[in-house]
Amino acid sequence: DLGRLPLSEIGELVGGLDHPDPGQAEALVAGTPFLMRPDQAGTFRFLLPAGRWDLNLKATGYQQTWIEDVETNSGQTRKIQTSSLLPDPDYQCTDSETRIDRFSQGGQGAVDILFIIDSSGSMFSRQEALASSFSEFATAMENGELDFHLAVLTTGMKSPGCPVCSDAIPQSCINETGEGGRFQDLLGENLGTLDDPNMVFESDPACRVVTRENLNCFYDAEQERGTILVGTSGCGYERGLASVRTALGDLAATHNAGFLRRSARLAIVIMSDEEDCGEVGEVSEGPVFGGGNACYFAAKGIDPEGNTVDSMGKPYQLTPVEEYALFLEELKPVPGLVNFSAIVGVVDVNDPGATEITYEYDEQHSRYSVLPACVADNCEGPFCPASPGTRYIEMAQRLRGSVHSICNRDFSQPLLDVAGVTNGYRREFGLTAVPLDPEAMEVRVNGMAQSDGWRWDDGRRVVEFDEDAAPPPYALVEIVYEAACS
Repeated sequence: DLGRLPLSEIGELVGGLDHPDPGQAEALVAGTPFLMRPDQAGTFRFLLPAGRWDLNLKATGYQQTWIEDVETNSGQTRKIQTSSLLPDPDYQCTDSETRIDRFSQGGQGAVDILFIIDSSGSMFSRQEALASSFSEFATAMENGELDFHLAVLTTGMKSPGCPVCSDAIPQSCINETGEGGRFQDLLGENLGTLDDPNMVFESDPACRVVTRENLNCFYDAEQERGTILVGTSGCGYERGLASVRTALGDLAATHNAGFLRRSARLAIVIMSDEEDCGEVGEVSEGPVFGGGNACYFAAKGIDPEGNTVDSMGKPYQLTPVEEYALFLEELKPVPGLVNFSAIVGVVDVNDPGATEITYEYDEQHSRYSVLPACVADNCEGPFCPASPGTRYIEMAQRLRGSVHSICNRDFSQPLLDVAGVTNGYRREFGLTAVPLDPEAMEVRVNGMAQSDGWRWDDGRRVVEFDEDAAPPPYALVEIVYEAACS
């Protein structure tokens, strides 16, 4: 149970595999239920108690190989040599072959999960959708037998363009909690409609850090309120990365005390339809400088007219994403205990790194605007598009998180994916090949055949377990099926 072990006793083991399709291979730690599939770059990593371990690498049609007596040291990352799998000369396949895809179920241990929710004017329908999708995420966390903490931040930081809220300034302002790196303890509730929201907030300091005991603080489906509904009066200069660094740095021992545990994994989830704007002071704020578009100029390093500085001579430059990533990794002695996921504007979720900031000239208003990365389906109005979130995507790729489109109308699947990335506890298991006869597929959990409680999803090529039939923490899941020769 790595989440409950003192982190000083855990080491990270990172290896590589040279294989035409690394995702078809598997790396196992002998004598344990731990199994990993390399990513598309061939990298695999394990978090293991300090000691000596044997690794077994194998793939269908190739000779398996062993890496023996690999040592992990307390609180250190150990990199081992890249291994190659040689074709098996005895392997023959004519039309089809039997495949056994194996998976290690995650779960248990301790995890601290921080949600950063964009509180600007375009976000209300997306906050509602996130709230209505929360139940499956909560079920996954509870079924995973996790000791979890949840907290909510917004993307707002006090700045010249975002002063403290007052009667005179009801919009694009900073509230008492939820913004400026302070965890939200205001329970938001909409007394209006989705198209015309009327948000009211009730303060409850006990909801600042949410656990299994007060999970309704995060979102109460019966009362339709919770800290996840942060409203839409927040800052229009969204600074999600700066907010996280403030929350887990300067305010970790004061306003935000009780959330961050040294002996827990840390998972961060950003939900925003705008780009990150770095630190306060890194862009000139105000309409004359392009308003919120200045954040995009600075994120890209150049404005639509080819300038690399604004009219005041301030460079279009933001704090590098790598700096924020290093800050988060340094909160733990083992970098693999931190991940960052993004629900943002993305052009293609299968290739999120291809999302770029692009512009077009608006003849009507005689100015440039940022082209959207995506537009919500069956949606009309100015809040349907979402702008590129390139810095959040880069952060997710650096810290091994998942990336999803904020243009979805249902966030159940993104939240379940986030839960899987966070703690490894899953209900869905993707196969390495397409079964020729799904009805003949055999599913085993810890060696026991499962005749029901699961189904094959042909569109997504996954075996999906029912909520009440999901494999328990640390179970070995094996899926046996016939597939065409690879």
